[in-house]
Amino acid sequence: MTLWLLTTFPTVLLGVLVIALPTALAVFGLWLVRRRANWEDLADNNEQGGVLFSFVGTIYAIFLAFLVVVAWQSLGDAEQTVTEEGAAMLSLYRDVGALSDPLRTRLSSQIRAYAQTVIDQEWATMARGEESRAAHERLDEIWQTFLAFEPVTPREQAVYAEAFTRLNELAKERKVRVLASKTSIPEVFWFVLIFGGVATVGFTYFMGMRHLRTQLLLTGIMAAMIMSALFLIVVLDHPFSGDERAEPDAFTEAIAEMDEGG
Repeated sequence: MTLWLLTTFPTVLLGVLVIALPTALAVFGLWLVRRRANWEDLADNNEQGGVLFSFVGTIYAIFLAFLVVVAWQSLGDAEQTVTEEGAAMLSLYRDVGALSDPLRTRLSSQIRAYAQTVIDQEWATMARGEESRAAHERLDEIWQTFLAFEPVTPREQAVYAEAFTRLNELAKERKVRVLASKTSIPEVFWFVLIFGGVATVGFTYFMGMRHLRTQLLLTGIMAAMIMSALFLIVVLDHPFSGDERAEPDAFTEAIAEMDEGG
């Protein structure tokens, strides 16, 4: 669901749907309750209900904060993976530069083609939680070229061993990156988040204040804060989707360095 939301709606509109609409419904629901119930009758619940409300609200706030941190950490891990993959790719490019032609030229061209394909195609497919077939094929071409080469001289053997290590690192980081684009917060967590939010805001319906506007305002603020945190989790749930996502800056910089050295 979160992936569909991120790929369907721009962030501003998504914010309206996730924050403004539920907040308005929460305030409207309280207004309906207050129309049917006397505030003095509801005020009898304030003392005991307030204690229970504090307990429920605290538990929910801890859980909510925990998932915000998890979502933020997921984005940070994704960005770190992209950086490490870009570094491994650039190191590989430099290592093959020590090999002789025509292998050096062929591998250098394949590595650059892989980087460009990731930027041009795979970033768009990862936004949908999918892997780019073209990027996979570009990486396979590099592997096939490496496996077909047989180093002879001690210098070639040393360079080949180091480059092979870098290629393994590149393949590993790419796999981690692709898997990260497919992961998200489990559905059971979302059930607890939504149920907890509804229950927390719902507690305010059983309490009464003399001034209706004050109670409506406080309930609206609480609902908006809860939904803002949920909106933040939605935006960060998929680190390669939406407007707030990991970008291929490491690949862009690597290509720029390849062209400068090239």
